[in-house]
Amino acid sequence: YHLLYSGKAQDQKGELTDEMVTEILCDGEFRDNKGNALRYTPQQCGFIKEALEEFEIGFRMEKHRLLIPALMPSDTPKHGFEKNDALAFDFDCSGFLPRHLIPGFIVQCHHDIDRNVDNGRNSVWQKGVLLRSQDMDASALAQADYHERRLSLWVRGPQANRYFSSLHEKIIAMLKRMKDLQYTEWVRLPGGDQSRRADFRDLLALEADGEKFYKCKYGKFSLAEVLKIMPVEKRQAEMTNIINKVENLSIGGQMGDRYDIREIYHSPFNIKSRFDNVQNLQAQPSEKAELEKLIAQLKAELENAPKEKADDVEIIAEDTERLIKEIEKPKPNMKRLQITGEGLIEAAEALVSVAPKTLDLVNRIVKMVTGLGF
Repeated sequence: YHLLYSGKAQDQKGELTDEMVTEILCDGEFRDNKGNALRYTPQQCGFIKEALEEFEIGFRMEKHRLLIPALMPSDTPKHGFEKNDALAFDFDCSGFLPRHLIPGFIVQCHHDIDRNVDNGRNSVWQKGVLLRSQDMDASALAQADYHERRLSLWVRGPQANRYFSSLHEKIIAMLKRMKDLQYTEWVRLPGGDQSRRADFRDLLALEADGEKFYKCKYGKFSLAEVLKIMPVEKRQAEMTNIINKVENLSIGGQMGDRYDIREIYHSPFNIKSRFDNVQNLQAQPSEKAELEKLIAQLKAELENAPKEKADDVEIIAEDTERLIKEIEKPKPNMKRLQITGEGLIEAAEALVSVAPKTLDLVNRIVKMVTGLGF
């Protein structure tokens, strides 16, 4: 905090060189809360610079250049991001919007700061940041409005929904640290009017109930269109998490025992039960045998996935089960098969680094199922 509250850091508006940090800490006179004098060595200055990022206070923008978002100018620079045709999402906080939320988010995402805008100098400011994903074809704008107590995200690009999903996870994780903070998630409705919004969790519940449309005072909207800001499989996972919080299961235990439904979903027995439906498939023997073989290989691959990928395993198992159940019907819905197949392939991409065979198996399963000629 000696660094943050120093006159030089304030004068530099949060943009410091390594030499400035050393000068502030080594040449200044500081005392602890008991009045003892503090002295910093150059080595200790290096530790403090590392701690800035560890505690989500600042980060290294370039080799010898440090940025502290909370001290940067508050005025929005000319960043060039077009909001009009972007997908938009809001986090509205009740009471107040924590001042450390957007600076912490900026530090977490600093590797994605868009360097194309004046080498990043107009891409980050005290209340916002312009991002361009290094892994996906998408860009985003995040901005805080303290008067409205709101943190907003705009995303655009061919893979905007996937990028949004990763940014959404970061913000939710930060909000959950503040247990007493109440917030509501809103998704902007199609049409360009930034004031037209709908409660994101309400929309997820409607979709889970099988509804296709959302009706409100602004009109009638396709749920798929409104919710396209997040991939299908991620929406399903979000809804599952909501259900998990309210369910009190008693399975083979004493009454009142609490179980984490995710442990049940992720068990090898449950994965097997999801895939066993293929035995009921009405198809040519050769096709059925090939599909059974692919399903067995996928099951084995998923069971060997690391525990930290349990959510992705669950999504793949659920979507595969949906595919199988759909083709069991007398008249399978090809559109539903295609949508489920696309979501399944996208989920499998998340496991490529730890279960490389998964994506190939999923692609083969989807191709076979959608080509059965119903």
